[in-house]
Amino acid sequence: MQKRPSSALLLSCLMACGFASPAAMAAWTRITTDQLSASYADMESIERSGNRAKMSLMMDYFQAQQDPMGSKVQSLAGDYLFSCKDMRYKQNSLTLFSDHLGTGKTVSDKTYAHAKWHQVPPESAIEVAWGIACNQKVDNSQTPKLGVGRLK
Repeated sequence: MQKRPSSALLLSCLMACGFASPAAMAAWTRITTDQLSASYADMESIERSGNRAKMSLMMDYFQAQQDPMGSKVQSLAGDYLFSCKDMRYKQNSLTLFSDHLGTGKTVSDKTYAHAKWHQVPPESAIEVAWGIACNQKVDNSQTPKLGVGRLK
């Protein structure tokens, strides 16, 4: 009887071979939807420390966009740091993908070691993400429609 490889081993092999990106493997939950895209948060990536919180976010475009180099982009994912006390955020990394939901070819992959802090824009997906990451109540009555459910 032949022994089957563990799912963790299989996942590691797939990722090493480039068949699956970390973005594609995350447990994404839709947090907003507007006319152009749906935004997702990886609830399992949330880390809180004092007045700061980290979380991974993804945006999935309904129609392909173009990056500055002219490549087709259907989705992007990044790691964000939030200042819970003063409603600020900064983006630590950003990866652009050629297909939906963090799949396909990696178009661009950047890390921002010296990212600047920005004020959380009201009535935005970032505001909803800030509220989730910082465990804060957000008045999102004017925010794009909240999504429901997890991606499988």
